Amino acid sequence: MTRKDEPDDYEVGYRKPPKQTRWKPGQSGNPSGRRKLTENQYELIADIFRKPVKVKDASKDASDLELMEAAILAMAQRALKKDKTTLFSLIRLAMKEIPEPIEAHKQTPEEKARSDKFARNVFGIDLNTGEDLWANKSPAERAQNSE
Repeated sequence: MTRKDEPDDYEVGYRKPPKQTRWKPGQSGNPSGRRKLTENQYELIADIFRKPVKVKDASKDASDLELMEAAILAMAQRALKKDKTTLFSLIRLAMKEIPEPIEAHKQTPEEKARSDKFARNVFGIDLNTGEDLWANKSPAERAQNSE
């Protein structure tokens, strides 16, 4: 089955759409893109994470913590139980969000290069910029970039 404006050797069929209906180079299939969160939605999410929750510690005493604090505490407890994925996630979070202490140990250039390489390869963090190098990358791409 061919159309008038297509060459005789081109057959329209399964996975072979007519040429005039194909995507043009540079054309997006979703021109308006994904809907962005509004300011109200960000504020709603922040409010949820600020809500107090009761948390029992080892002494069975309950204390009020913000939901975000409780979630990070739960991650830390899971990480201590040898959950490597959670441990790496927690370390990546700490490396991105916690500013470097003022009284930090002064590293030699060799030590700094070694720790930068370690952070980049193991946690996917650029210590100089705080950039997440693993965002939107598959495990295969991560392994390739860490070499």
